[in-house]
Amino acid sequence: PTPSHSGGTQSPTASSGQQLILAGKAGGGKSATGNTLLGECVFESKLSTQPVTVSCMSAQGHWDGEDFTVVDTADIFNPGGDSSGVRQEIIRCISLSSPGPHALLLVTQLGRFTKEDEEAAERLQDIFGADVLQHTIVIFTRAEELGERSLHDYVSCTDNKALHKLIERCGNR
Repeated sequence: PTPSHSGGTQSPTASSGQQLILAGKAGGGKSATGNTLLGECVFESKLSTQPVTVSCMSAQGHWDGEDFTVVDTADIFNPGGDSSGVRQEIIRCISLSSPGPHALLLVTQLGRFTKEDEEAAERLQDIFGADVLQHTIVIFTRAEELGERSLHDYVSCTDNKALHKLIERCGNR
């Protein structure tokens, strides 16, 4: 079945189904991942040297008889982001994902898990609490670059210790 959506913001009481938050560093592919989940281009996504998503947004989808909400986040996972504007976006993100979030999707580019990605994962814990990784799934973008290799092989064979540790802390999700 094809996902459907209705974009925009919503009140917490209007939410139904699973609430998913796209998390990760700016430019990591969060909006594109959200569009893939929804089955169409709802969130603005383009190559840019500056963050494209400037305010958290949500869109609803429907798949296999179930409703879900995807929350695309602005640059709130930057470890230096403690300004009042960032705090407002964190509040907005939490409001848009109410009564959840049920899962956080930590988006990172395949082969490019950097110190910024590590810091985004730490910031995720600062915002949502230490046990948030129990509800986090690591999503890799640009999987087509694997060629004939499987994602499992890539993750098993990478020498990136921080990536291994994060995936383990996320329950190998």
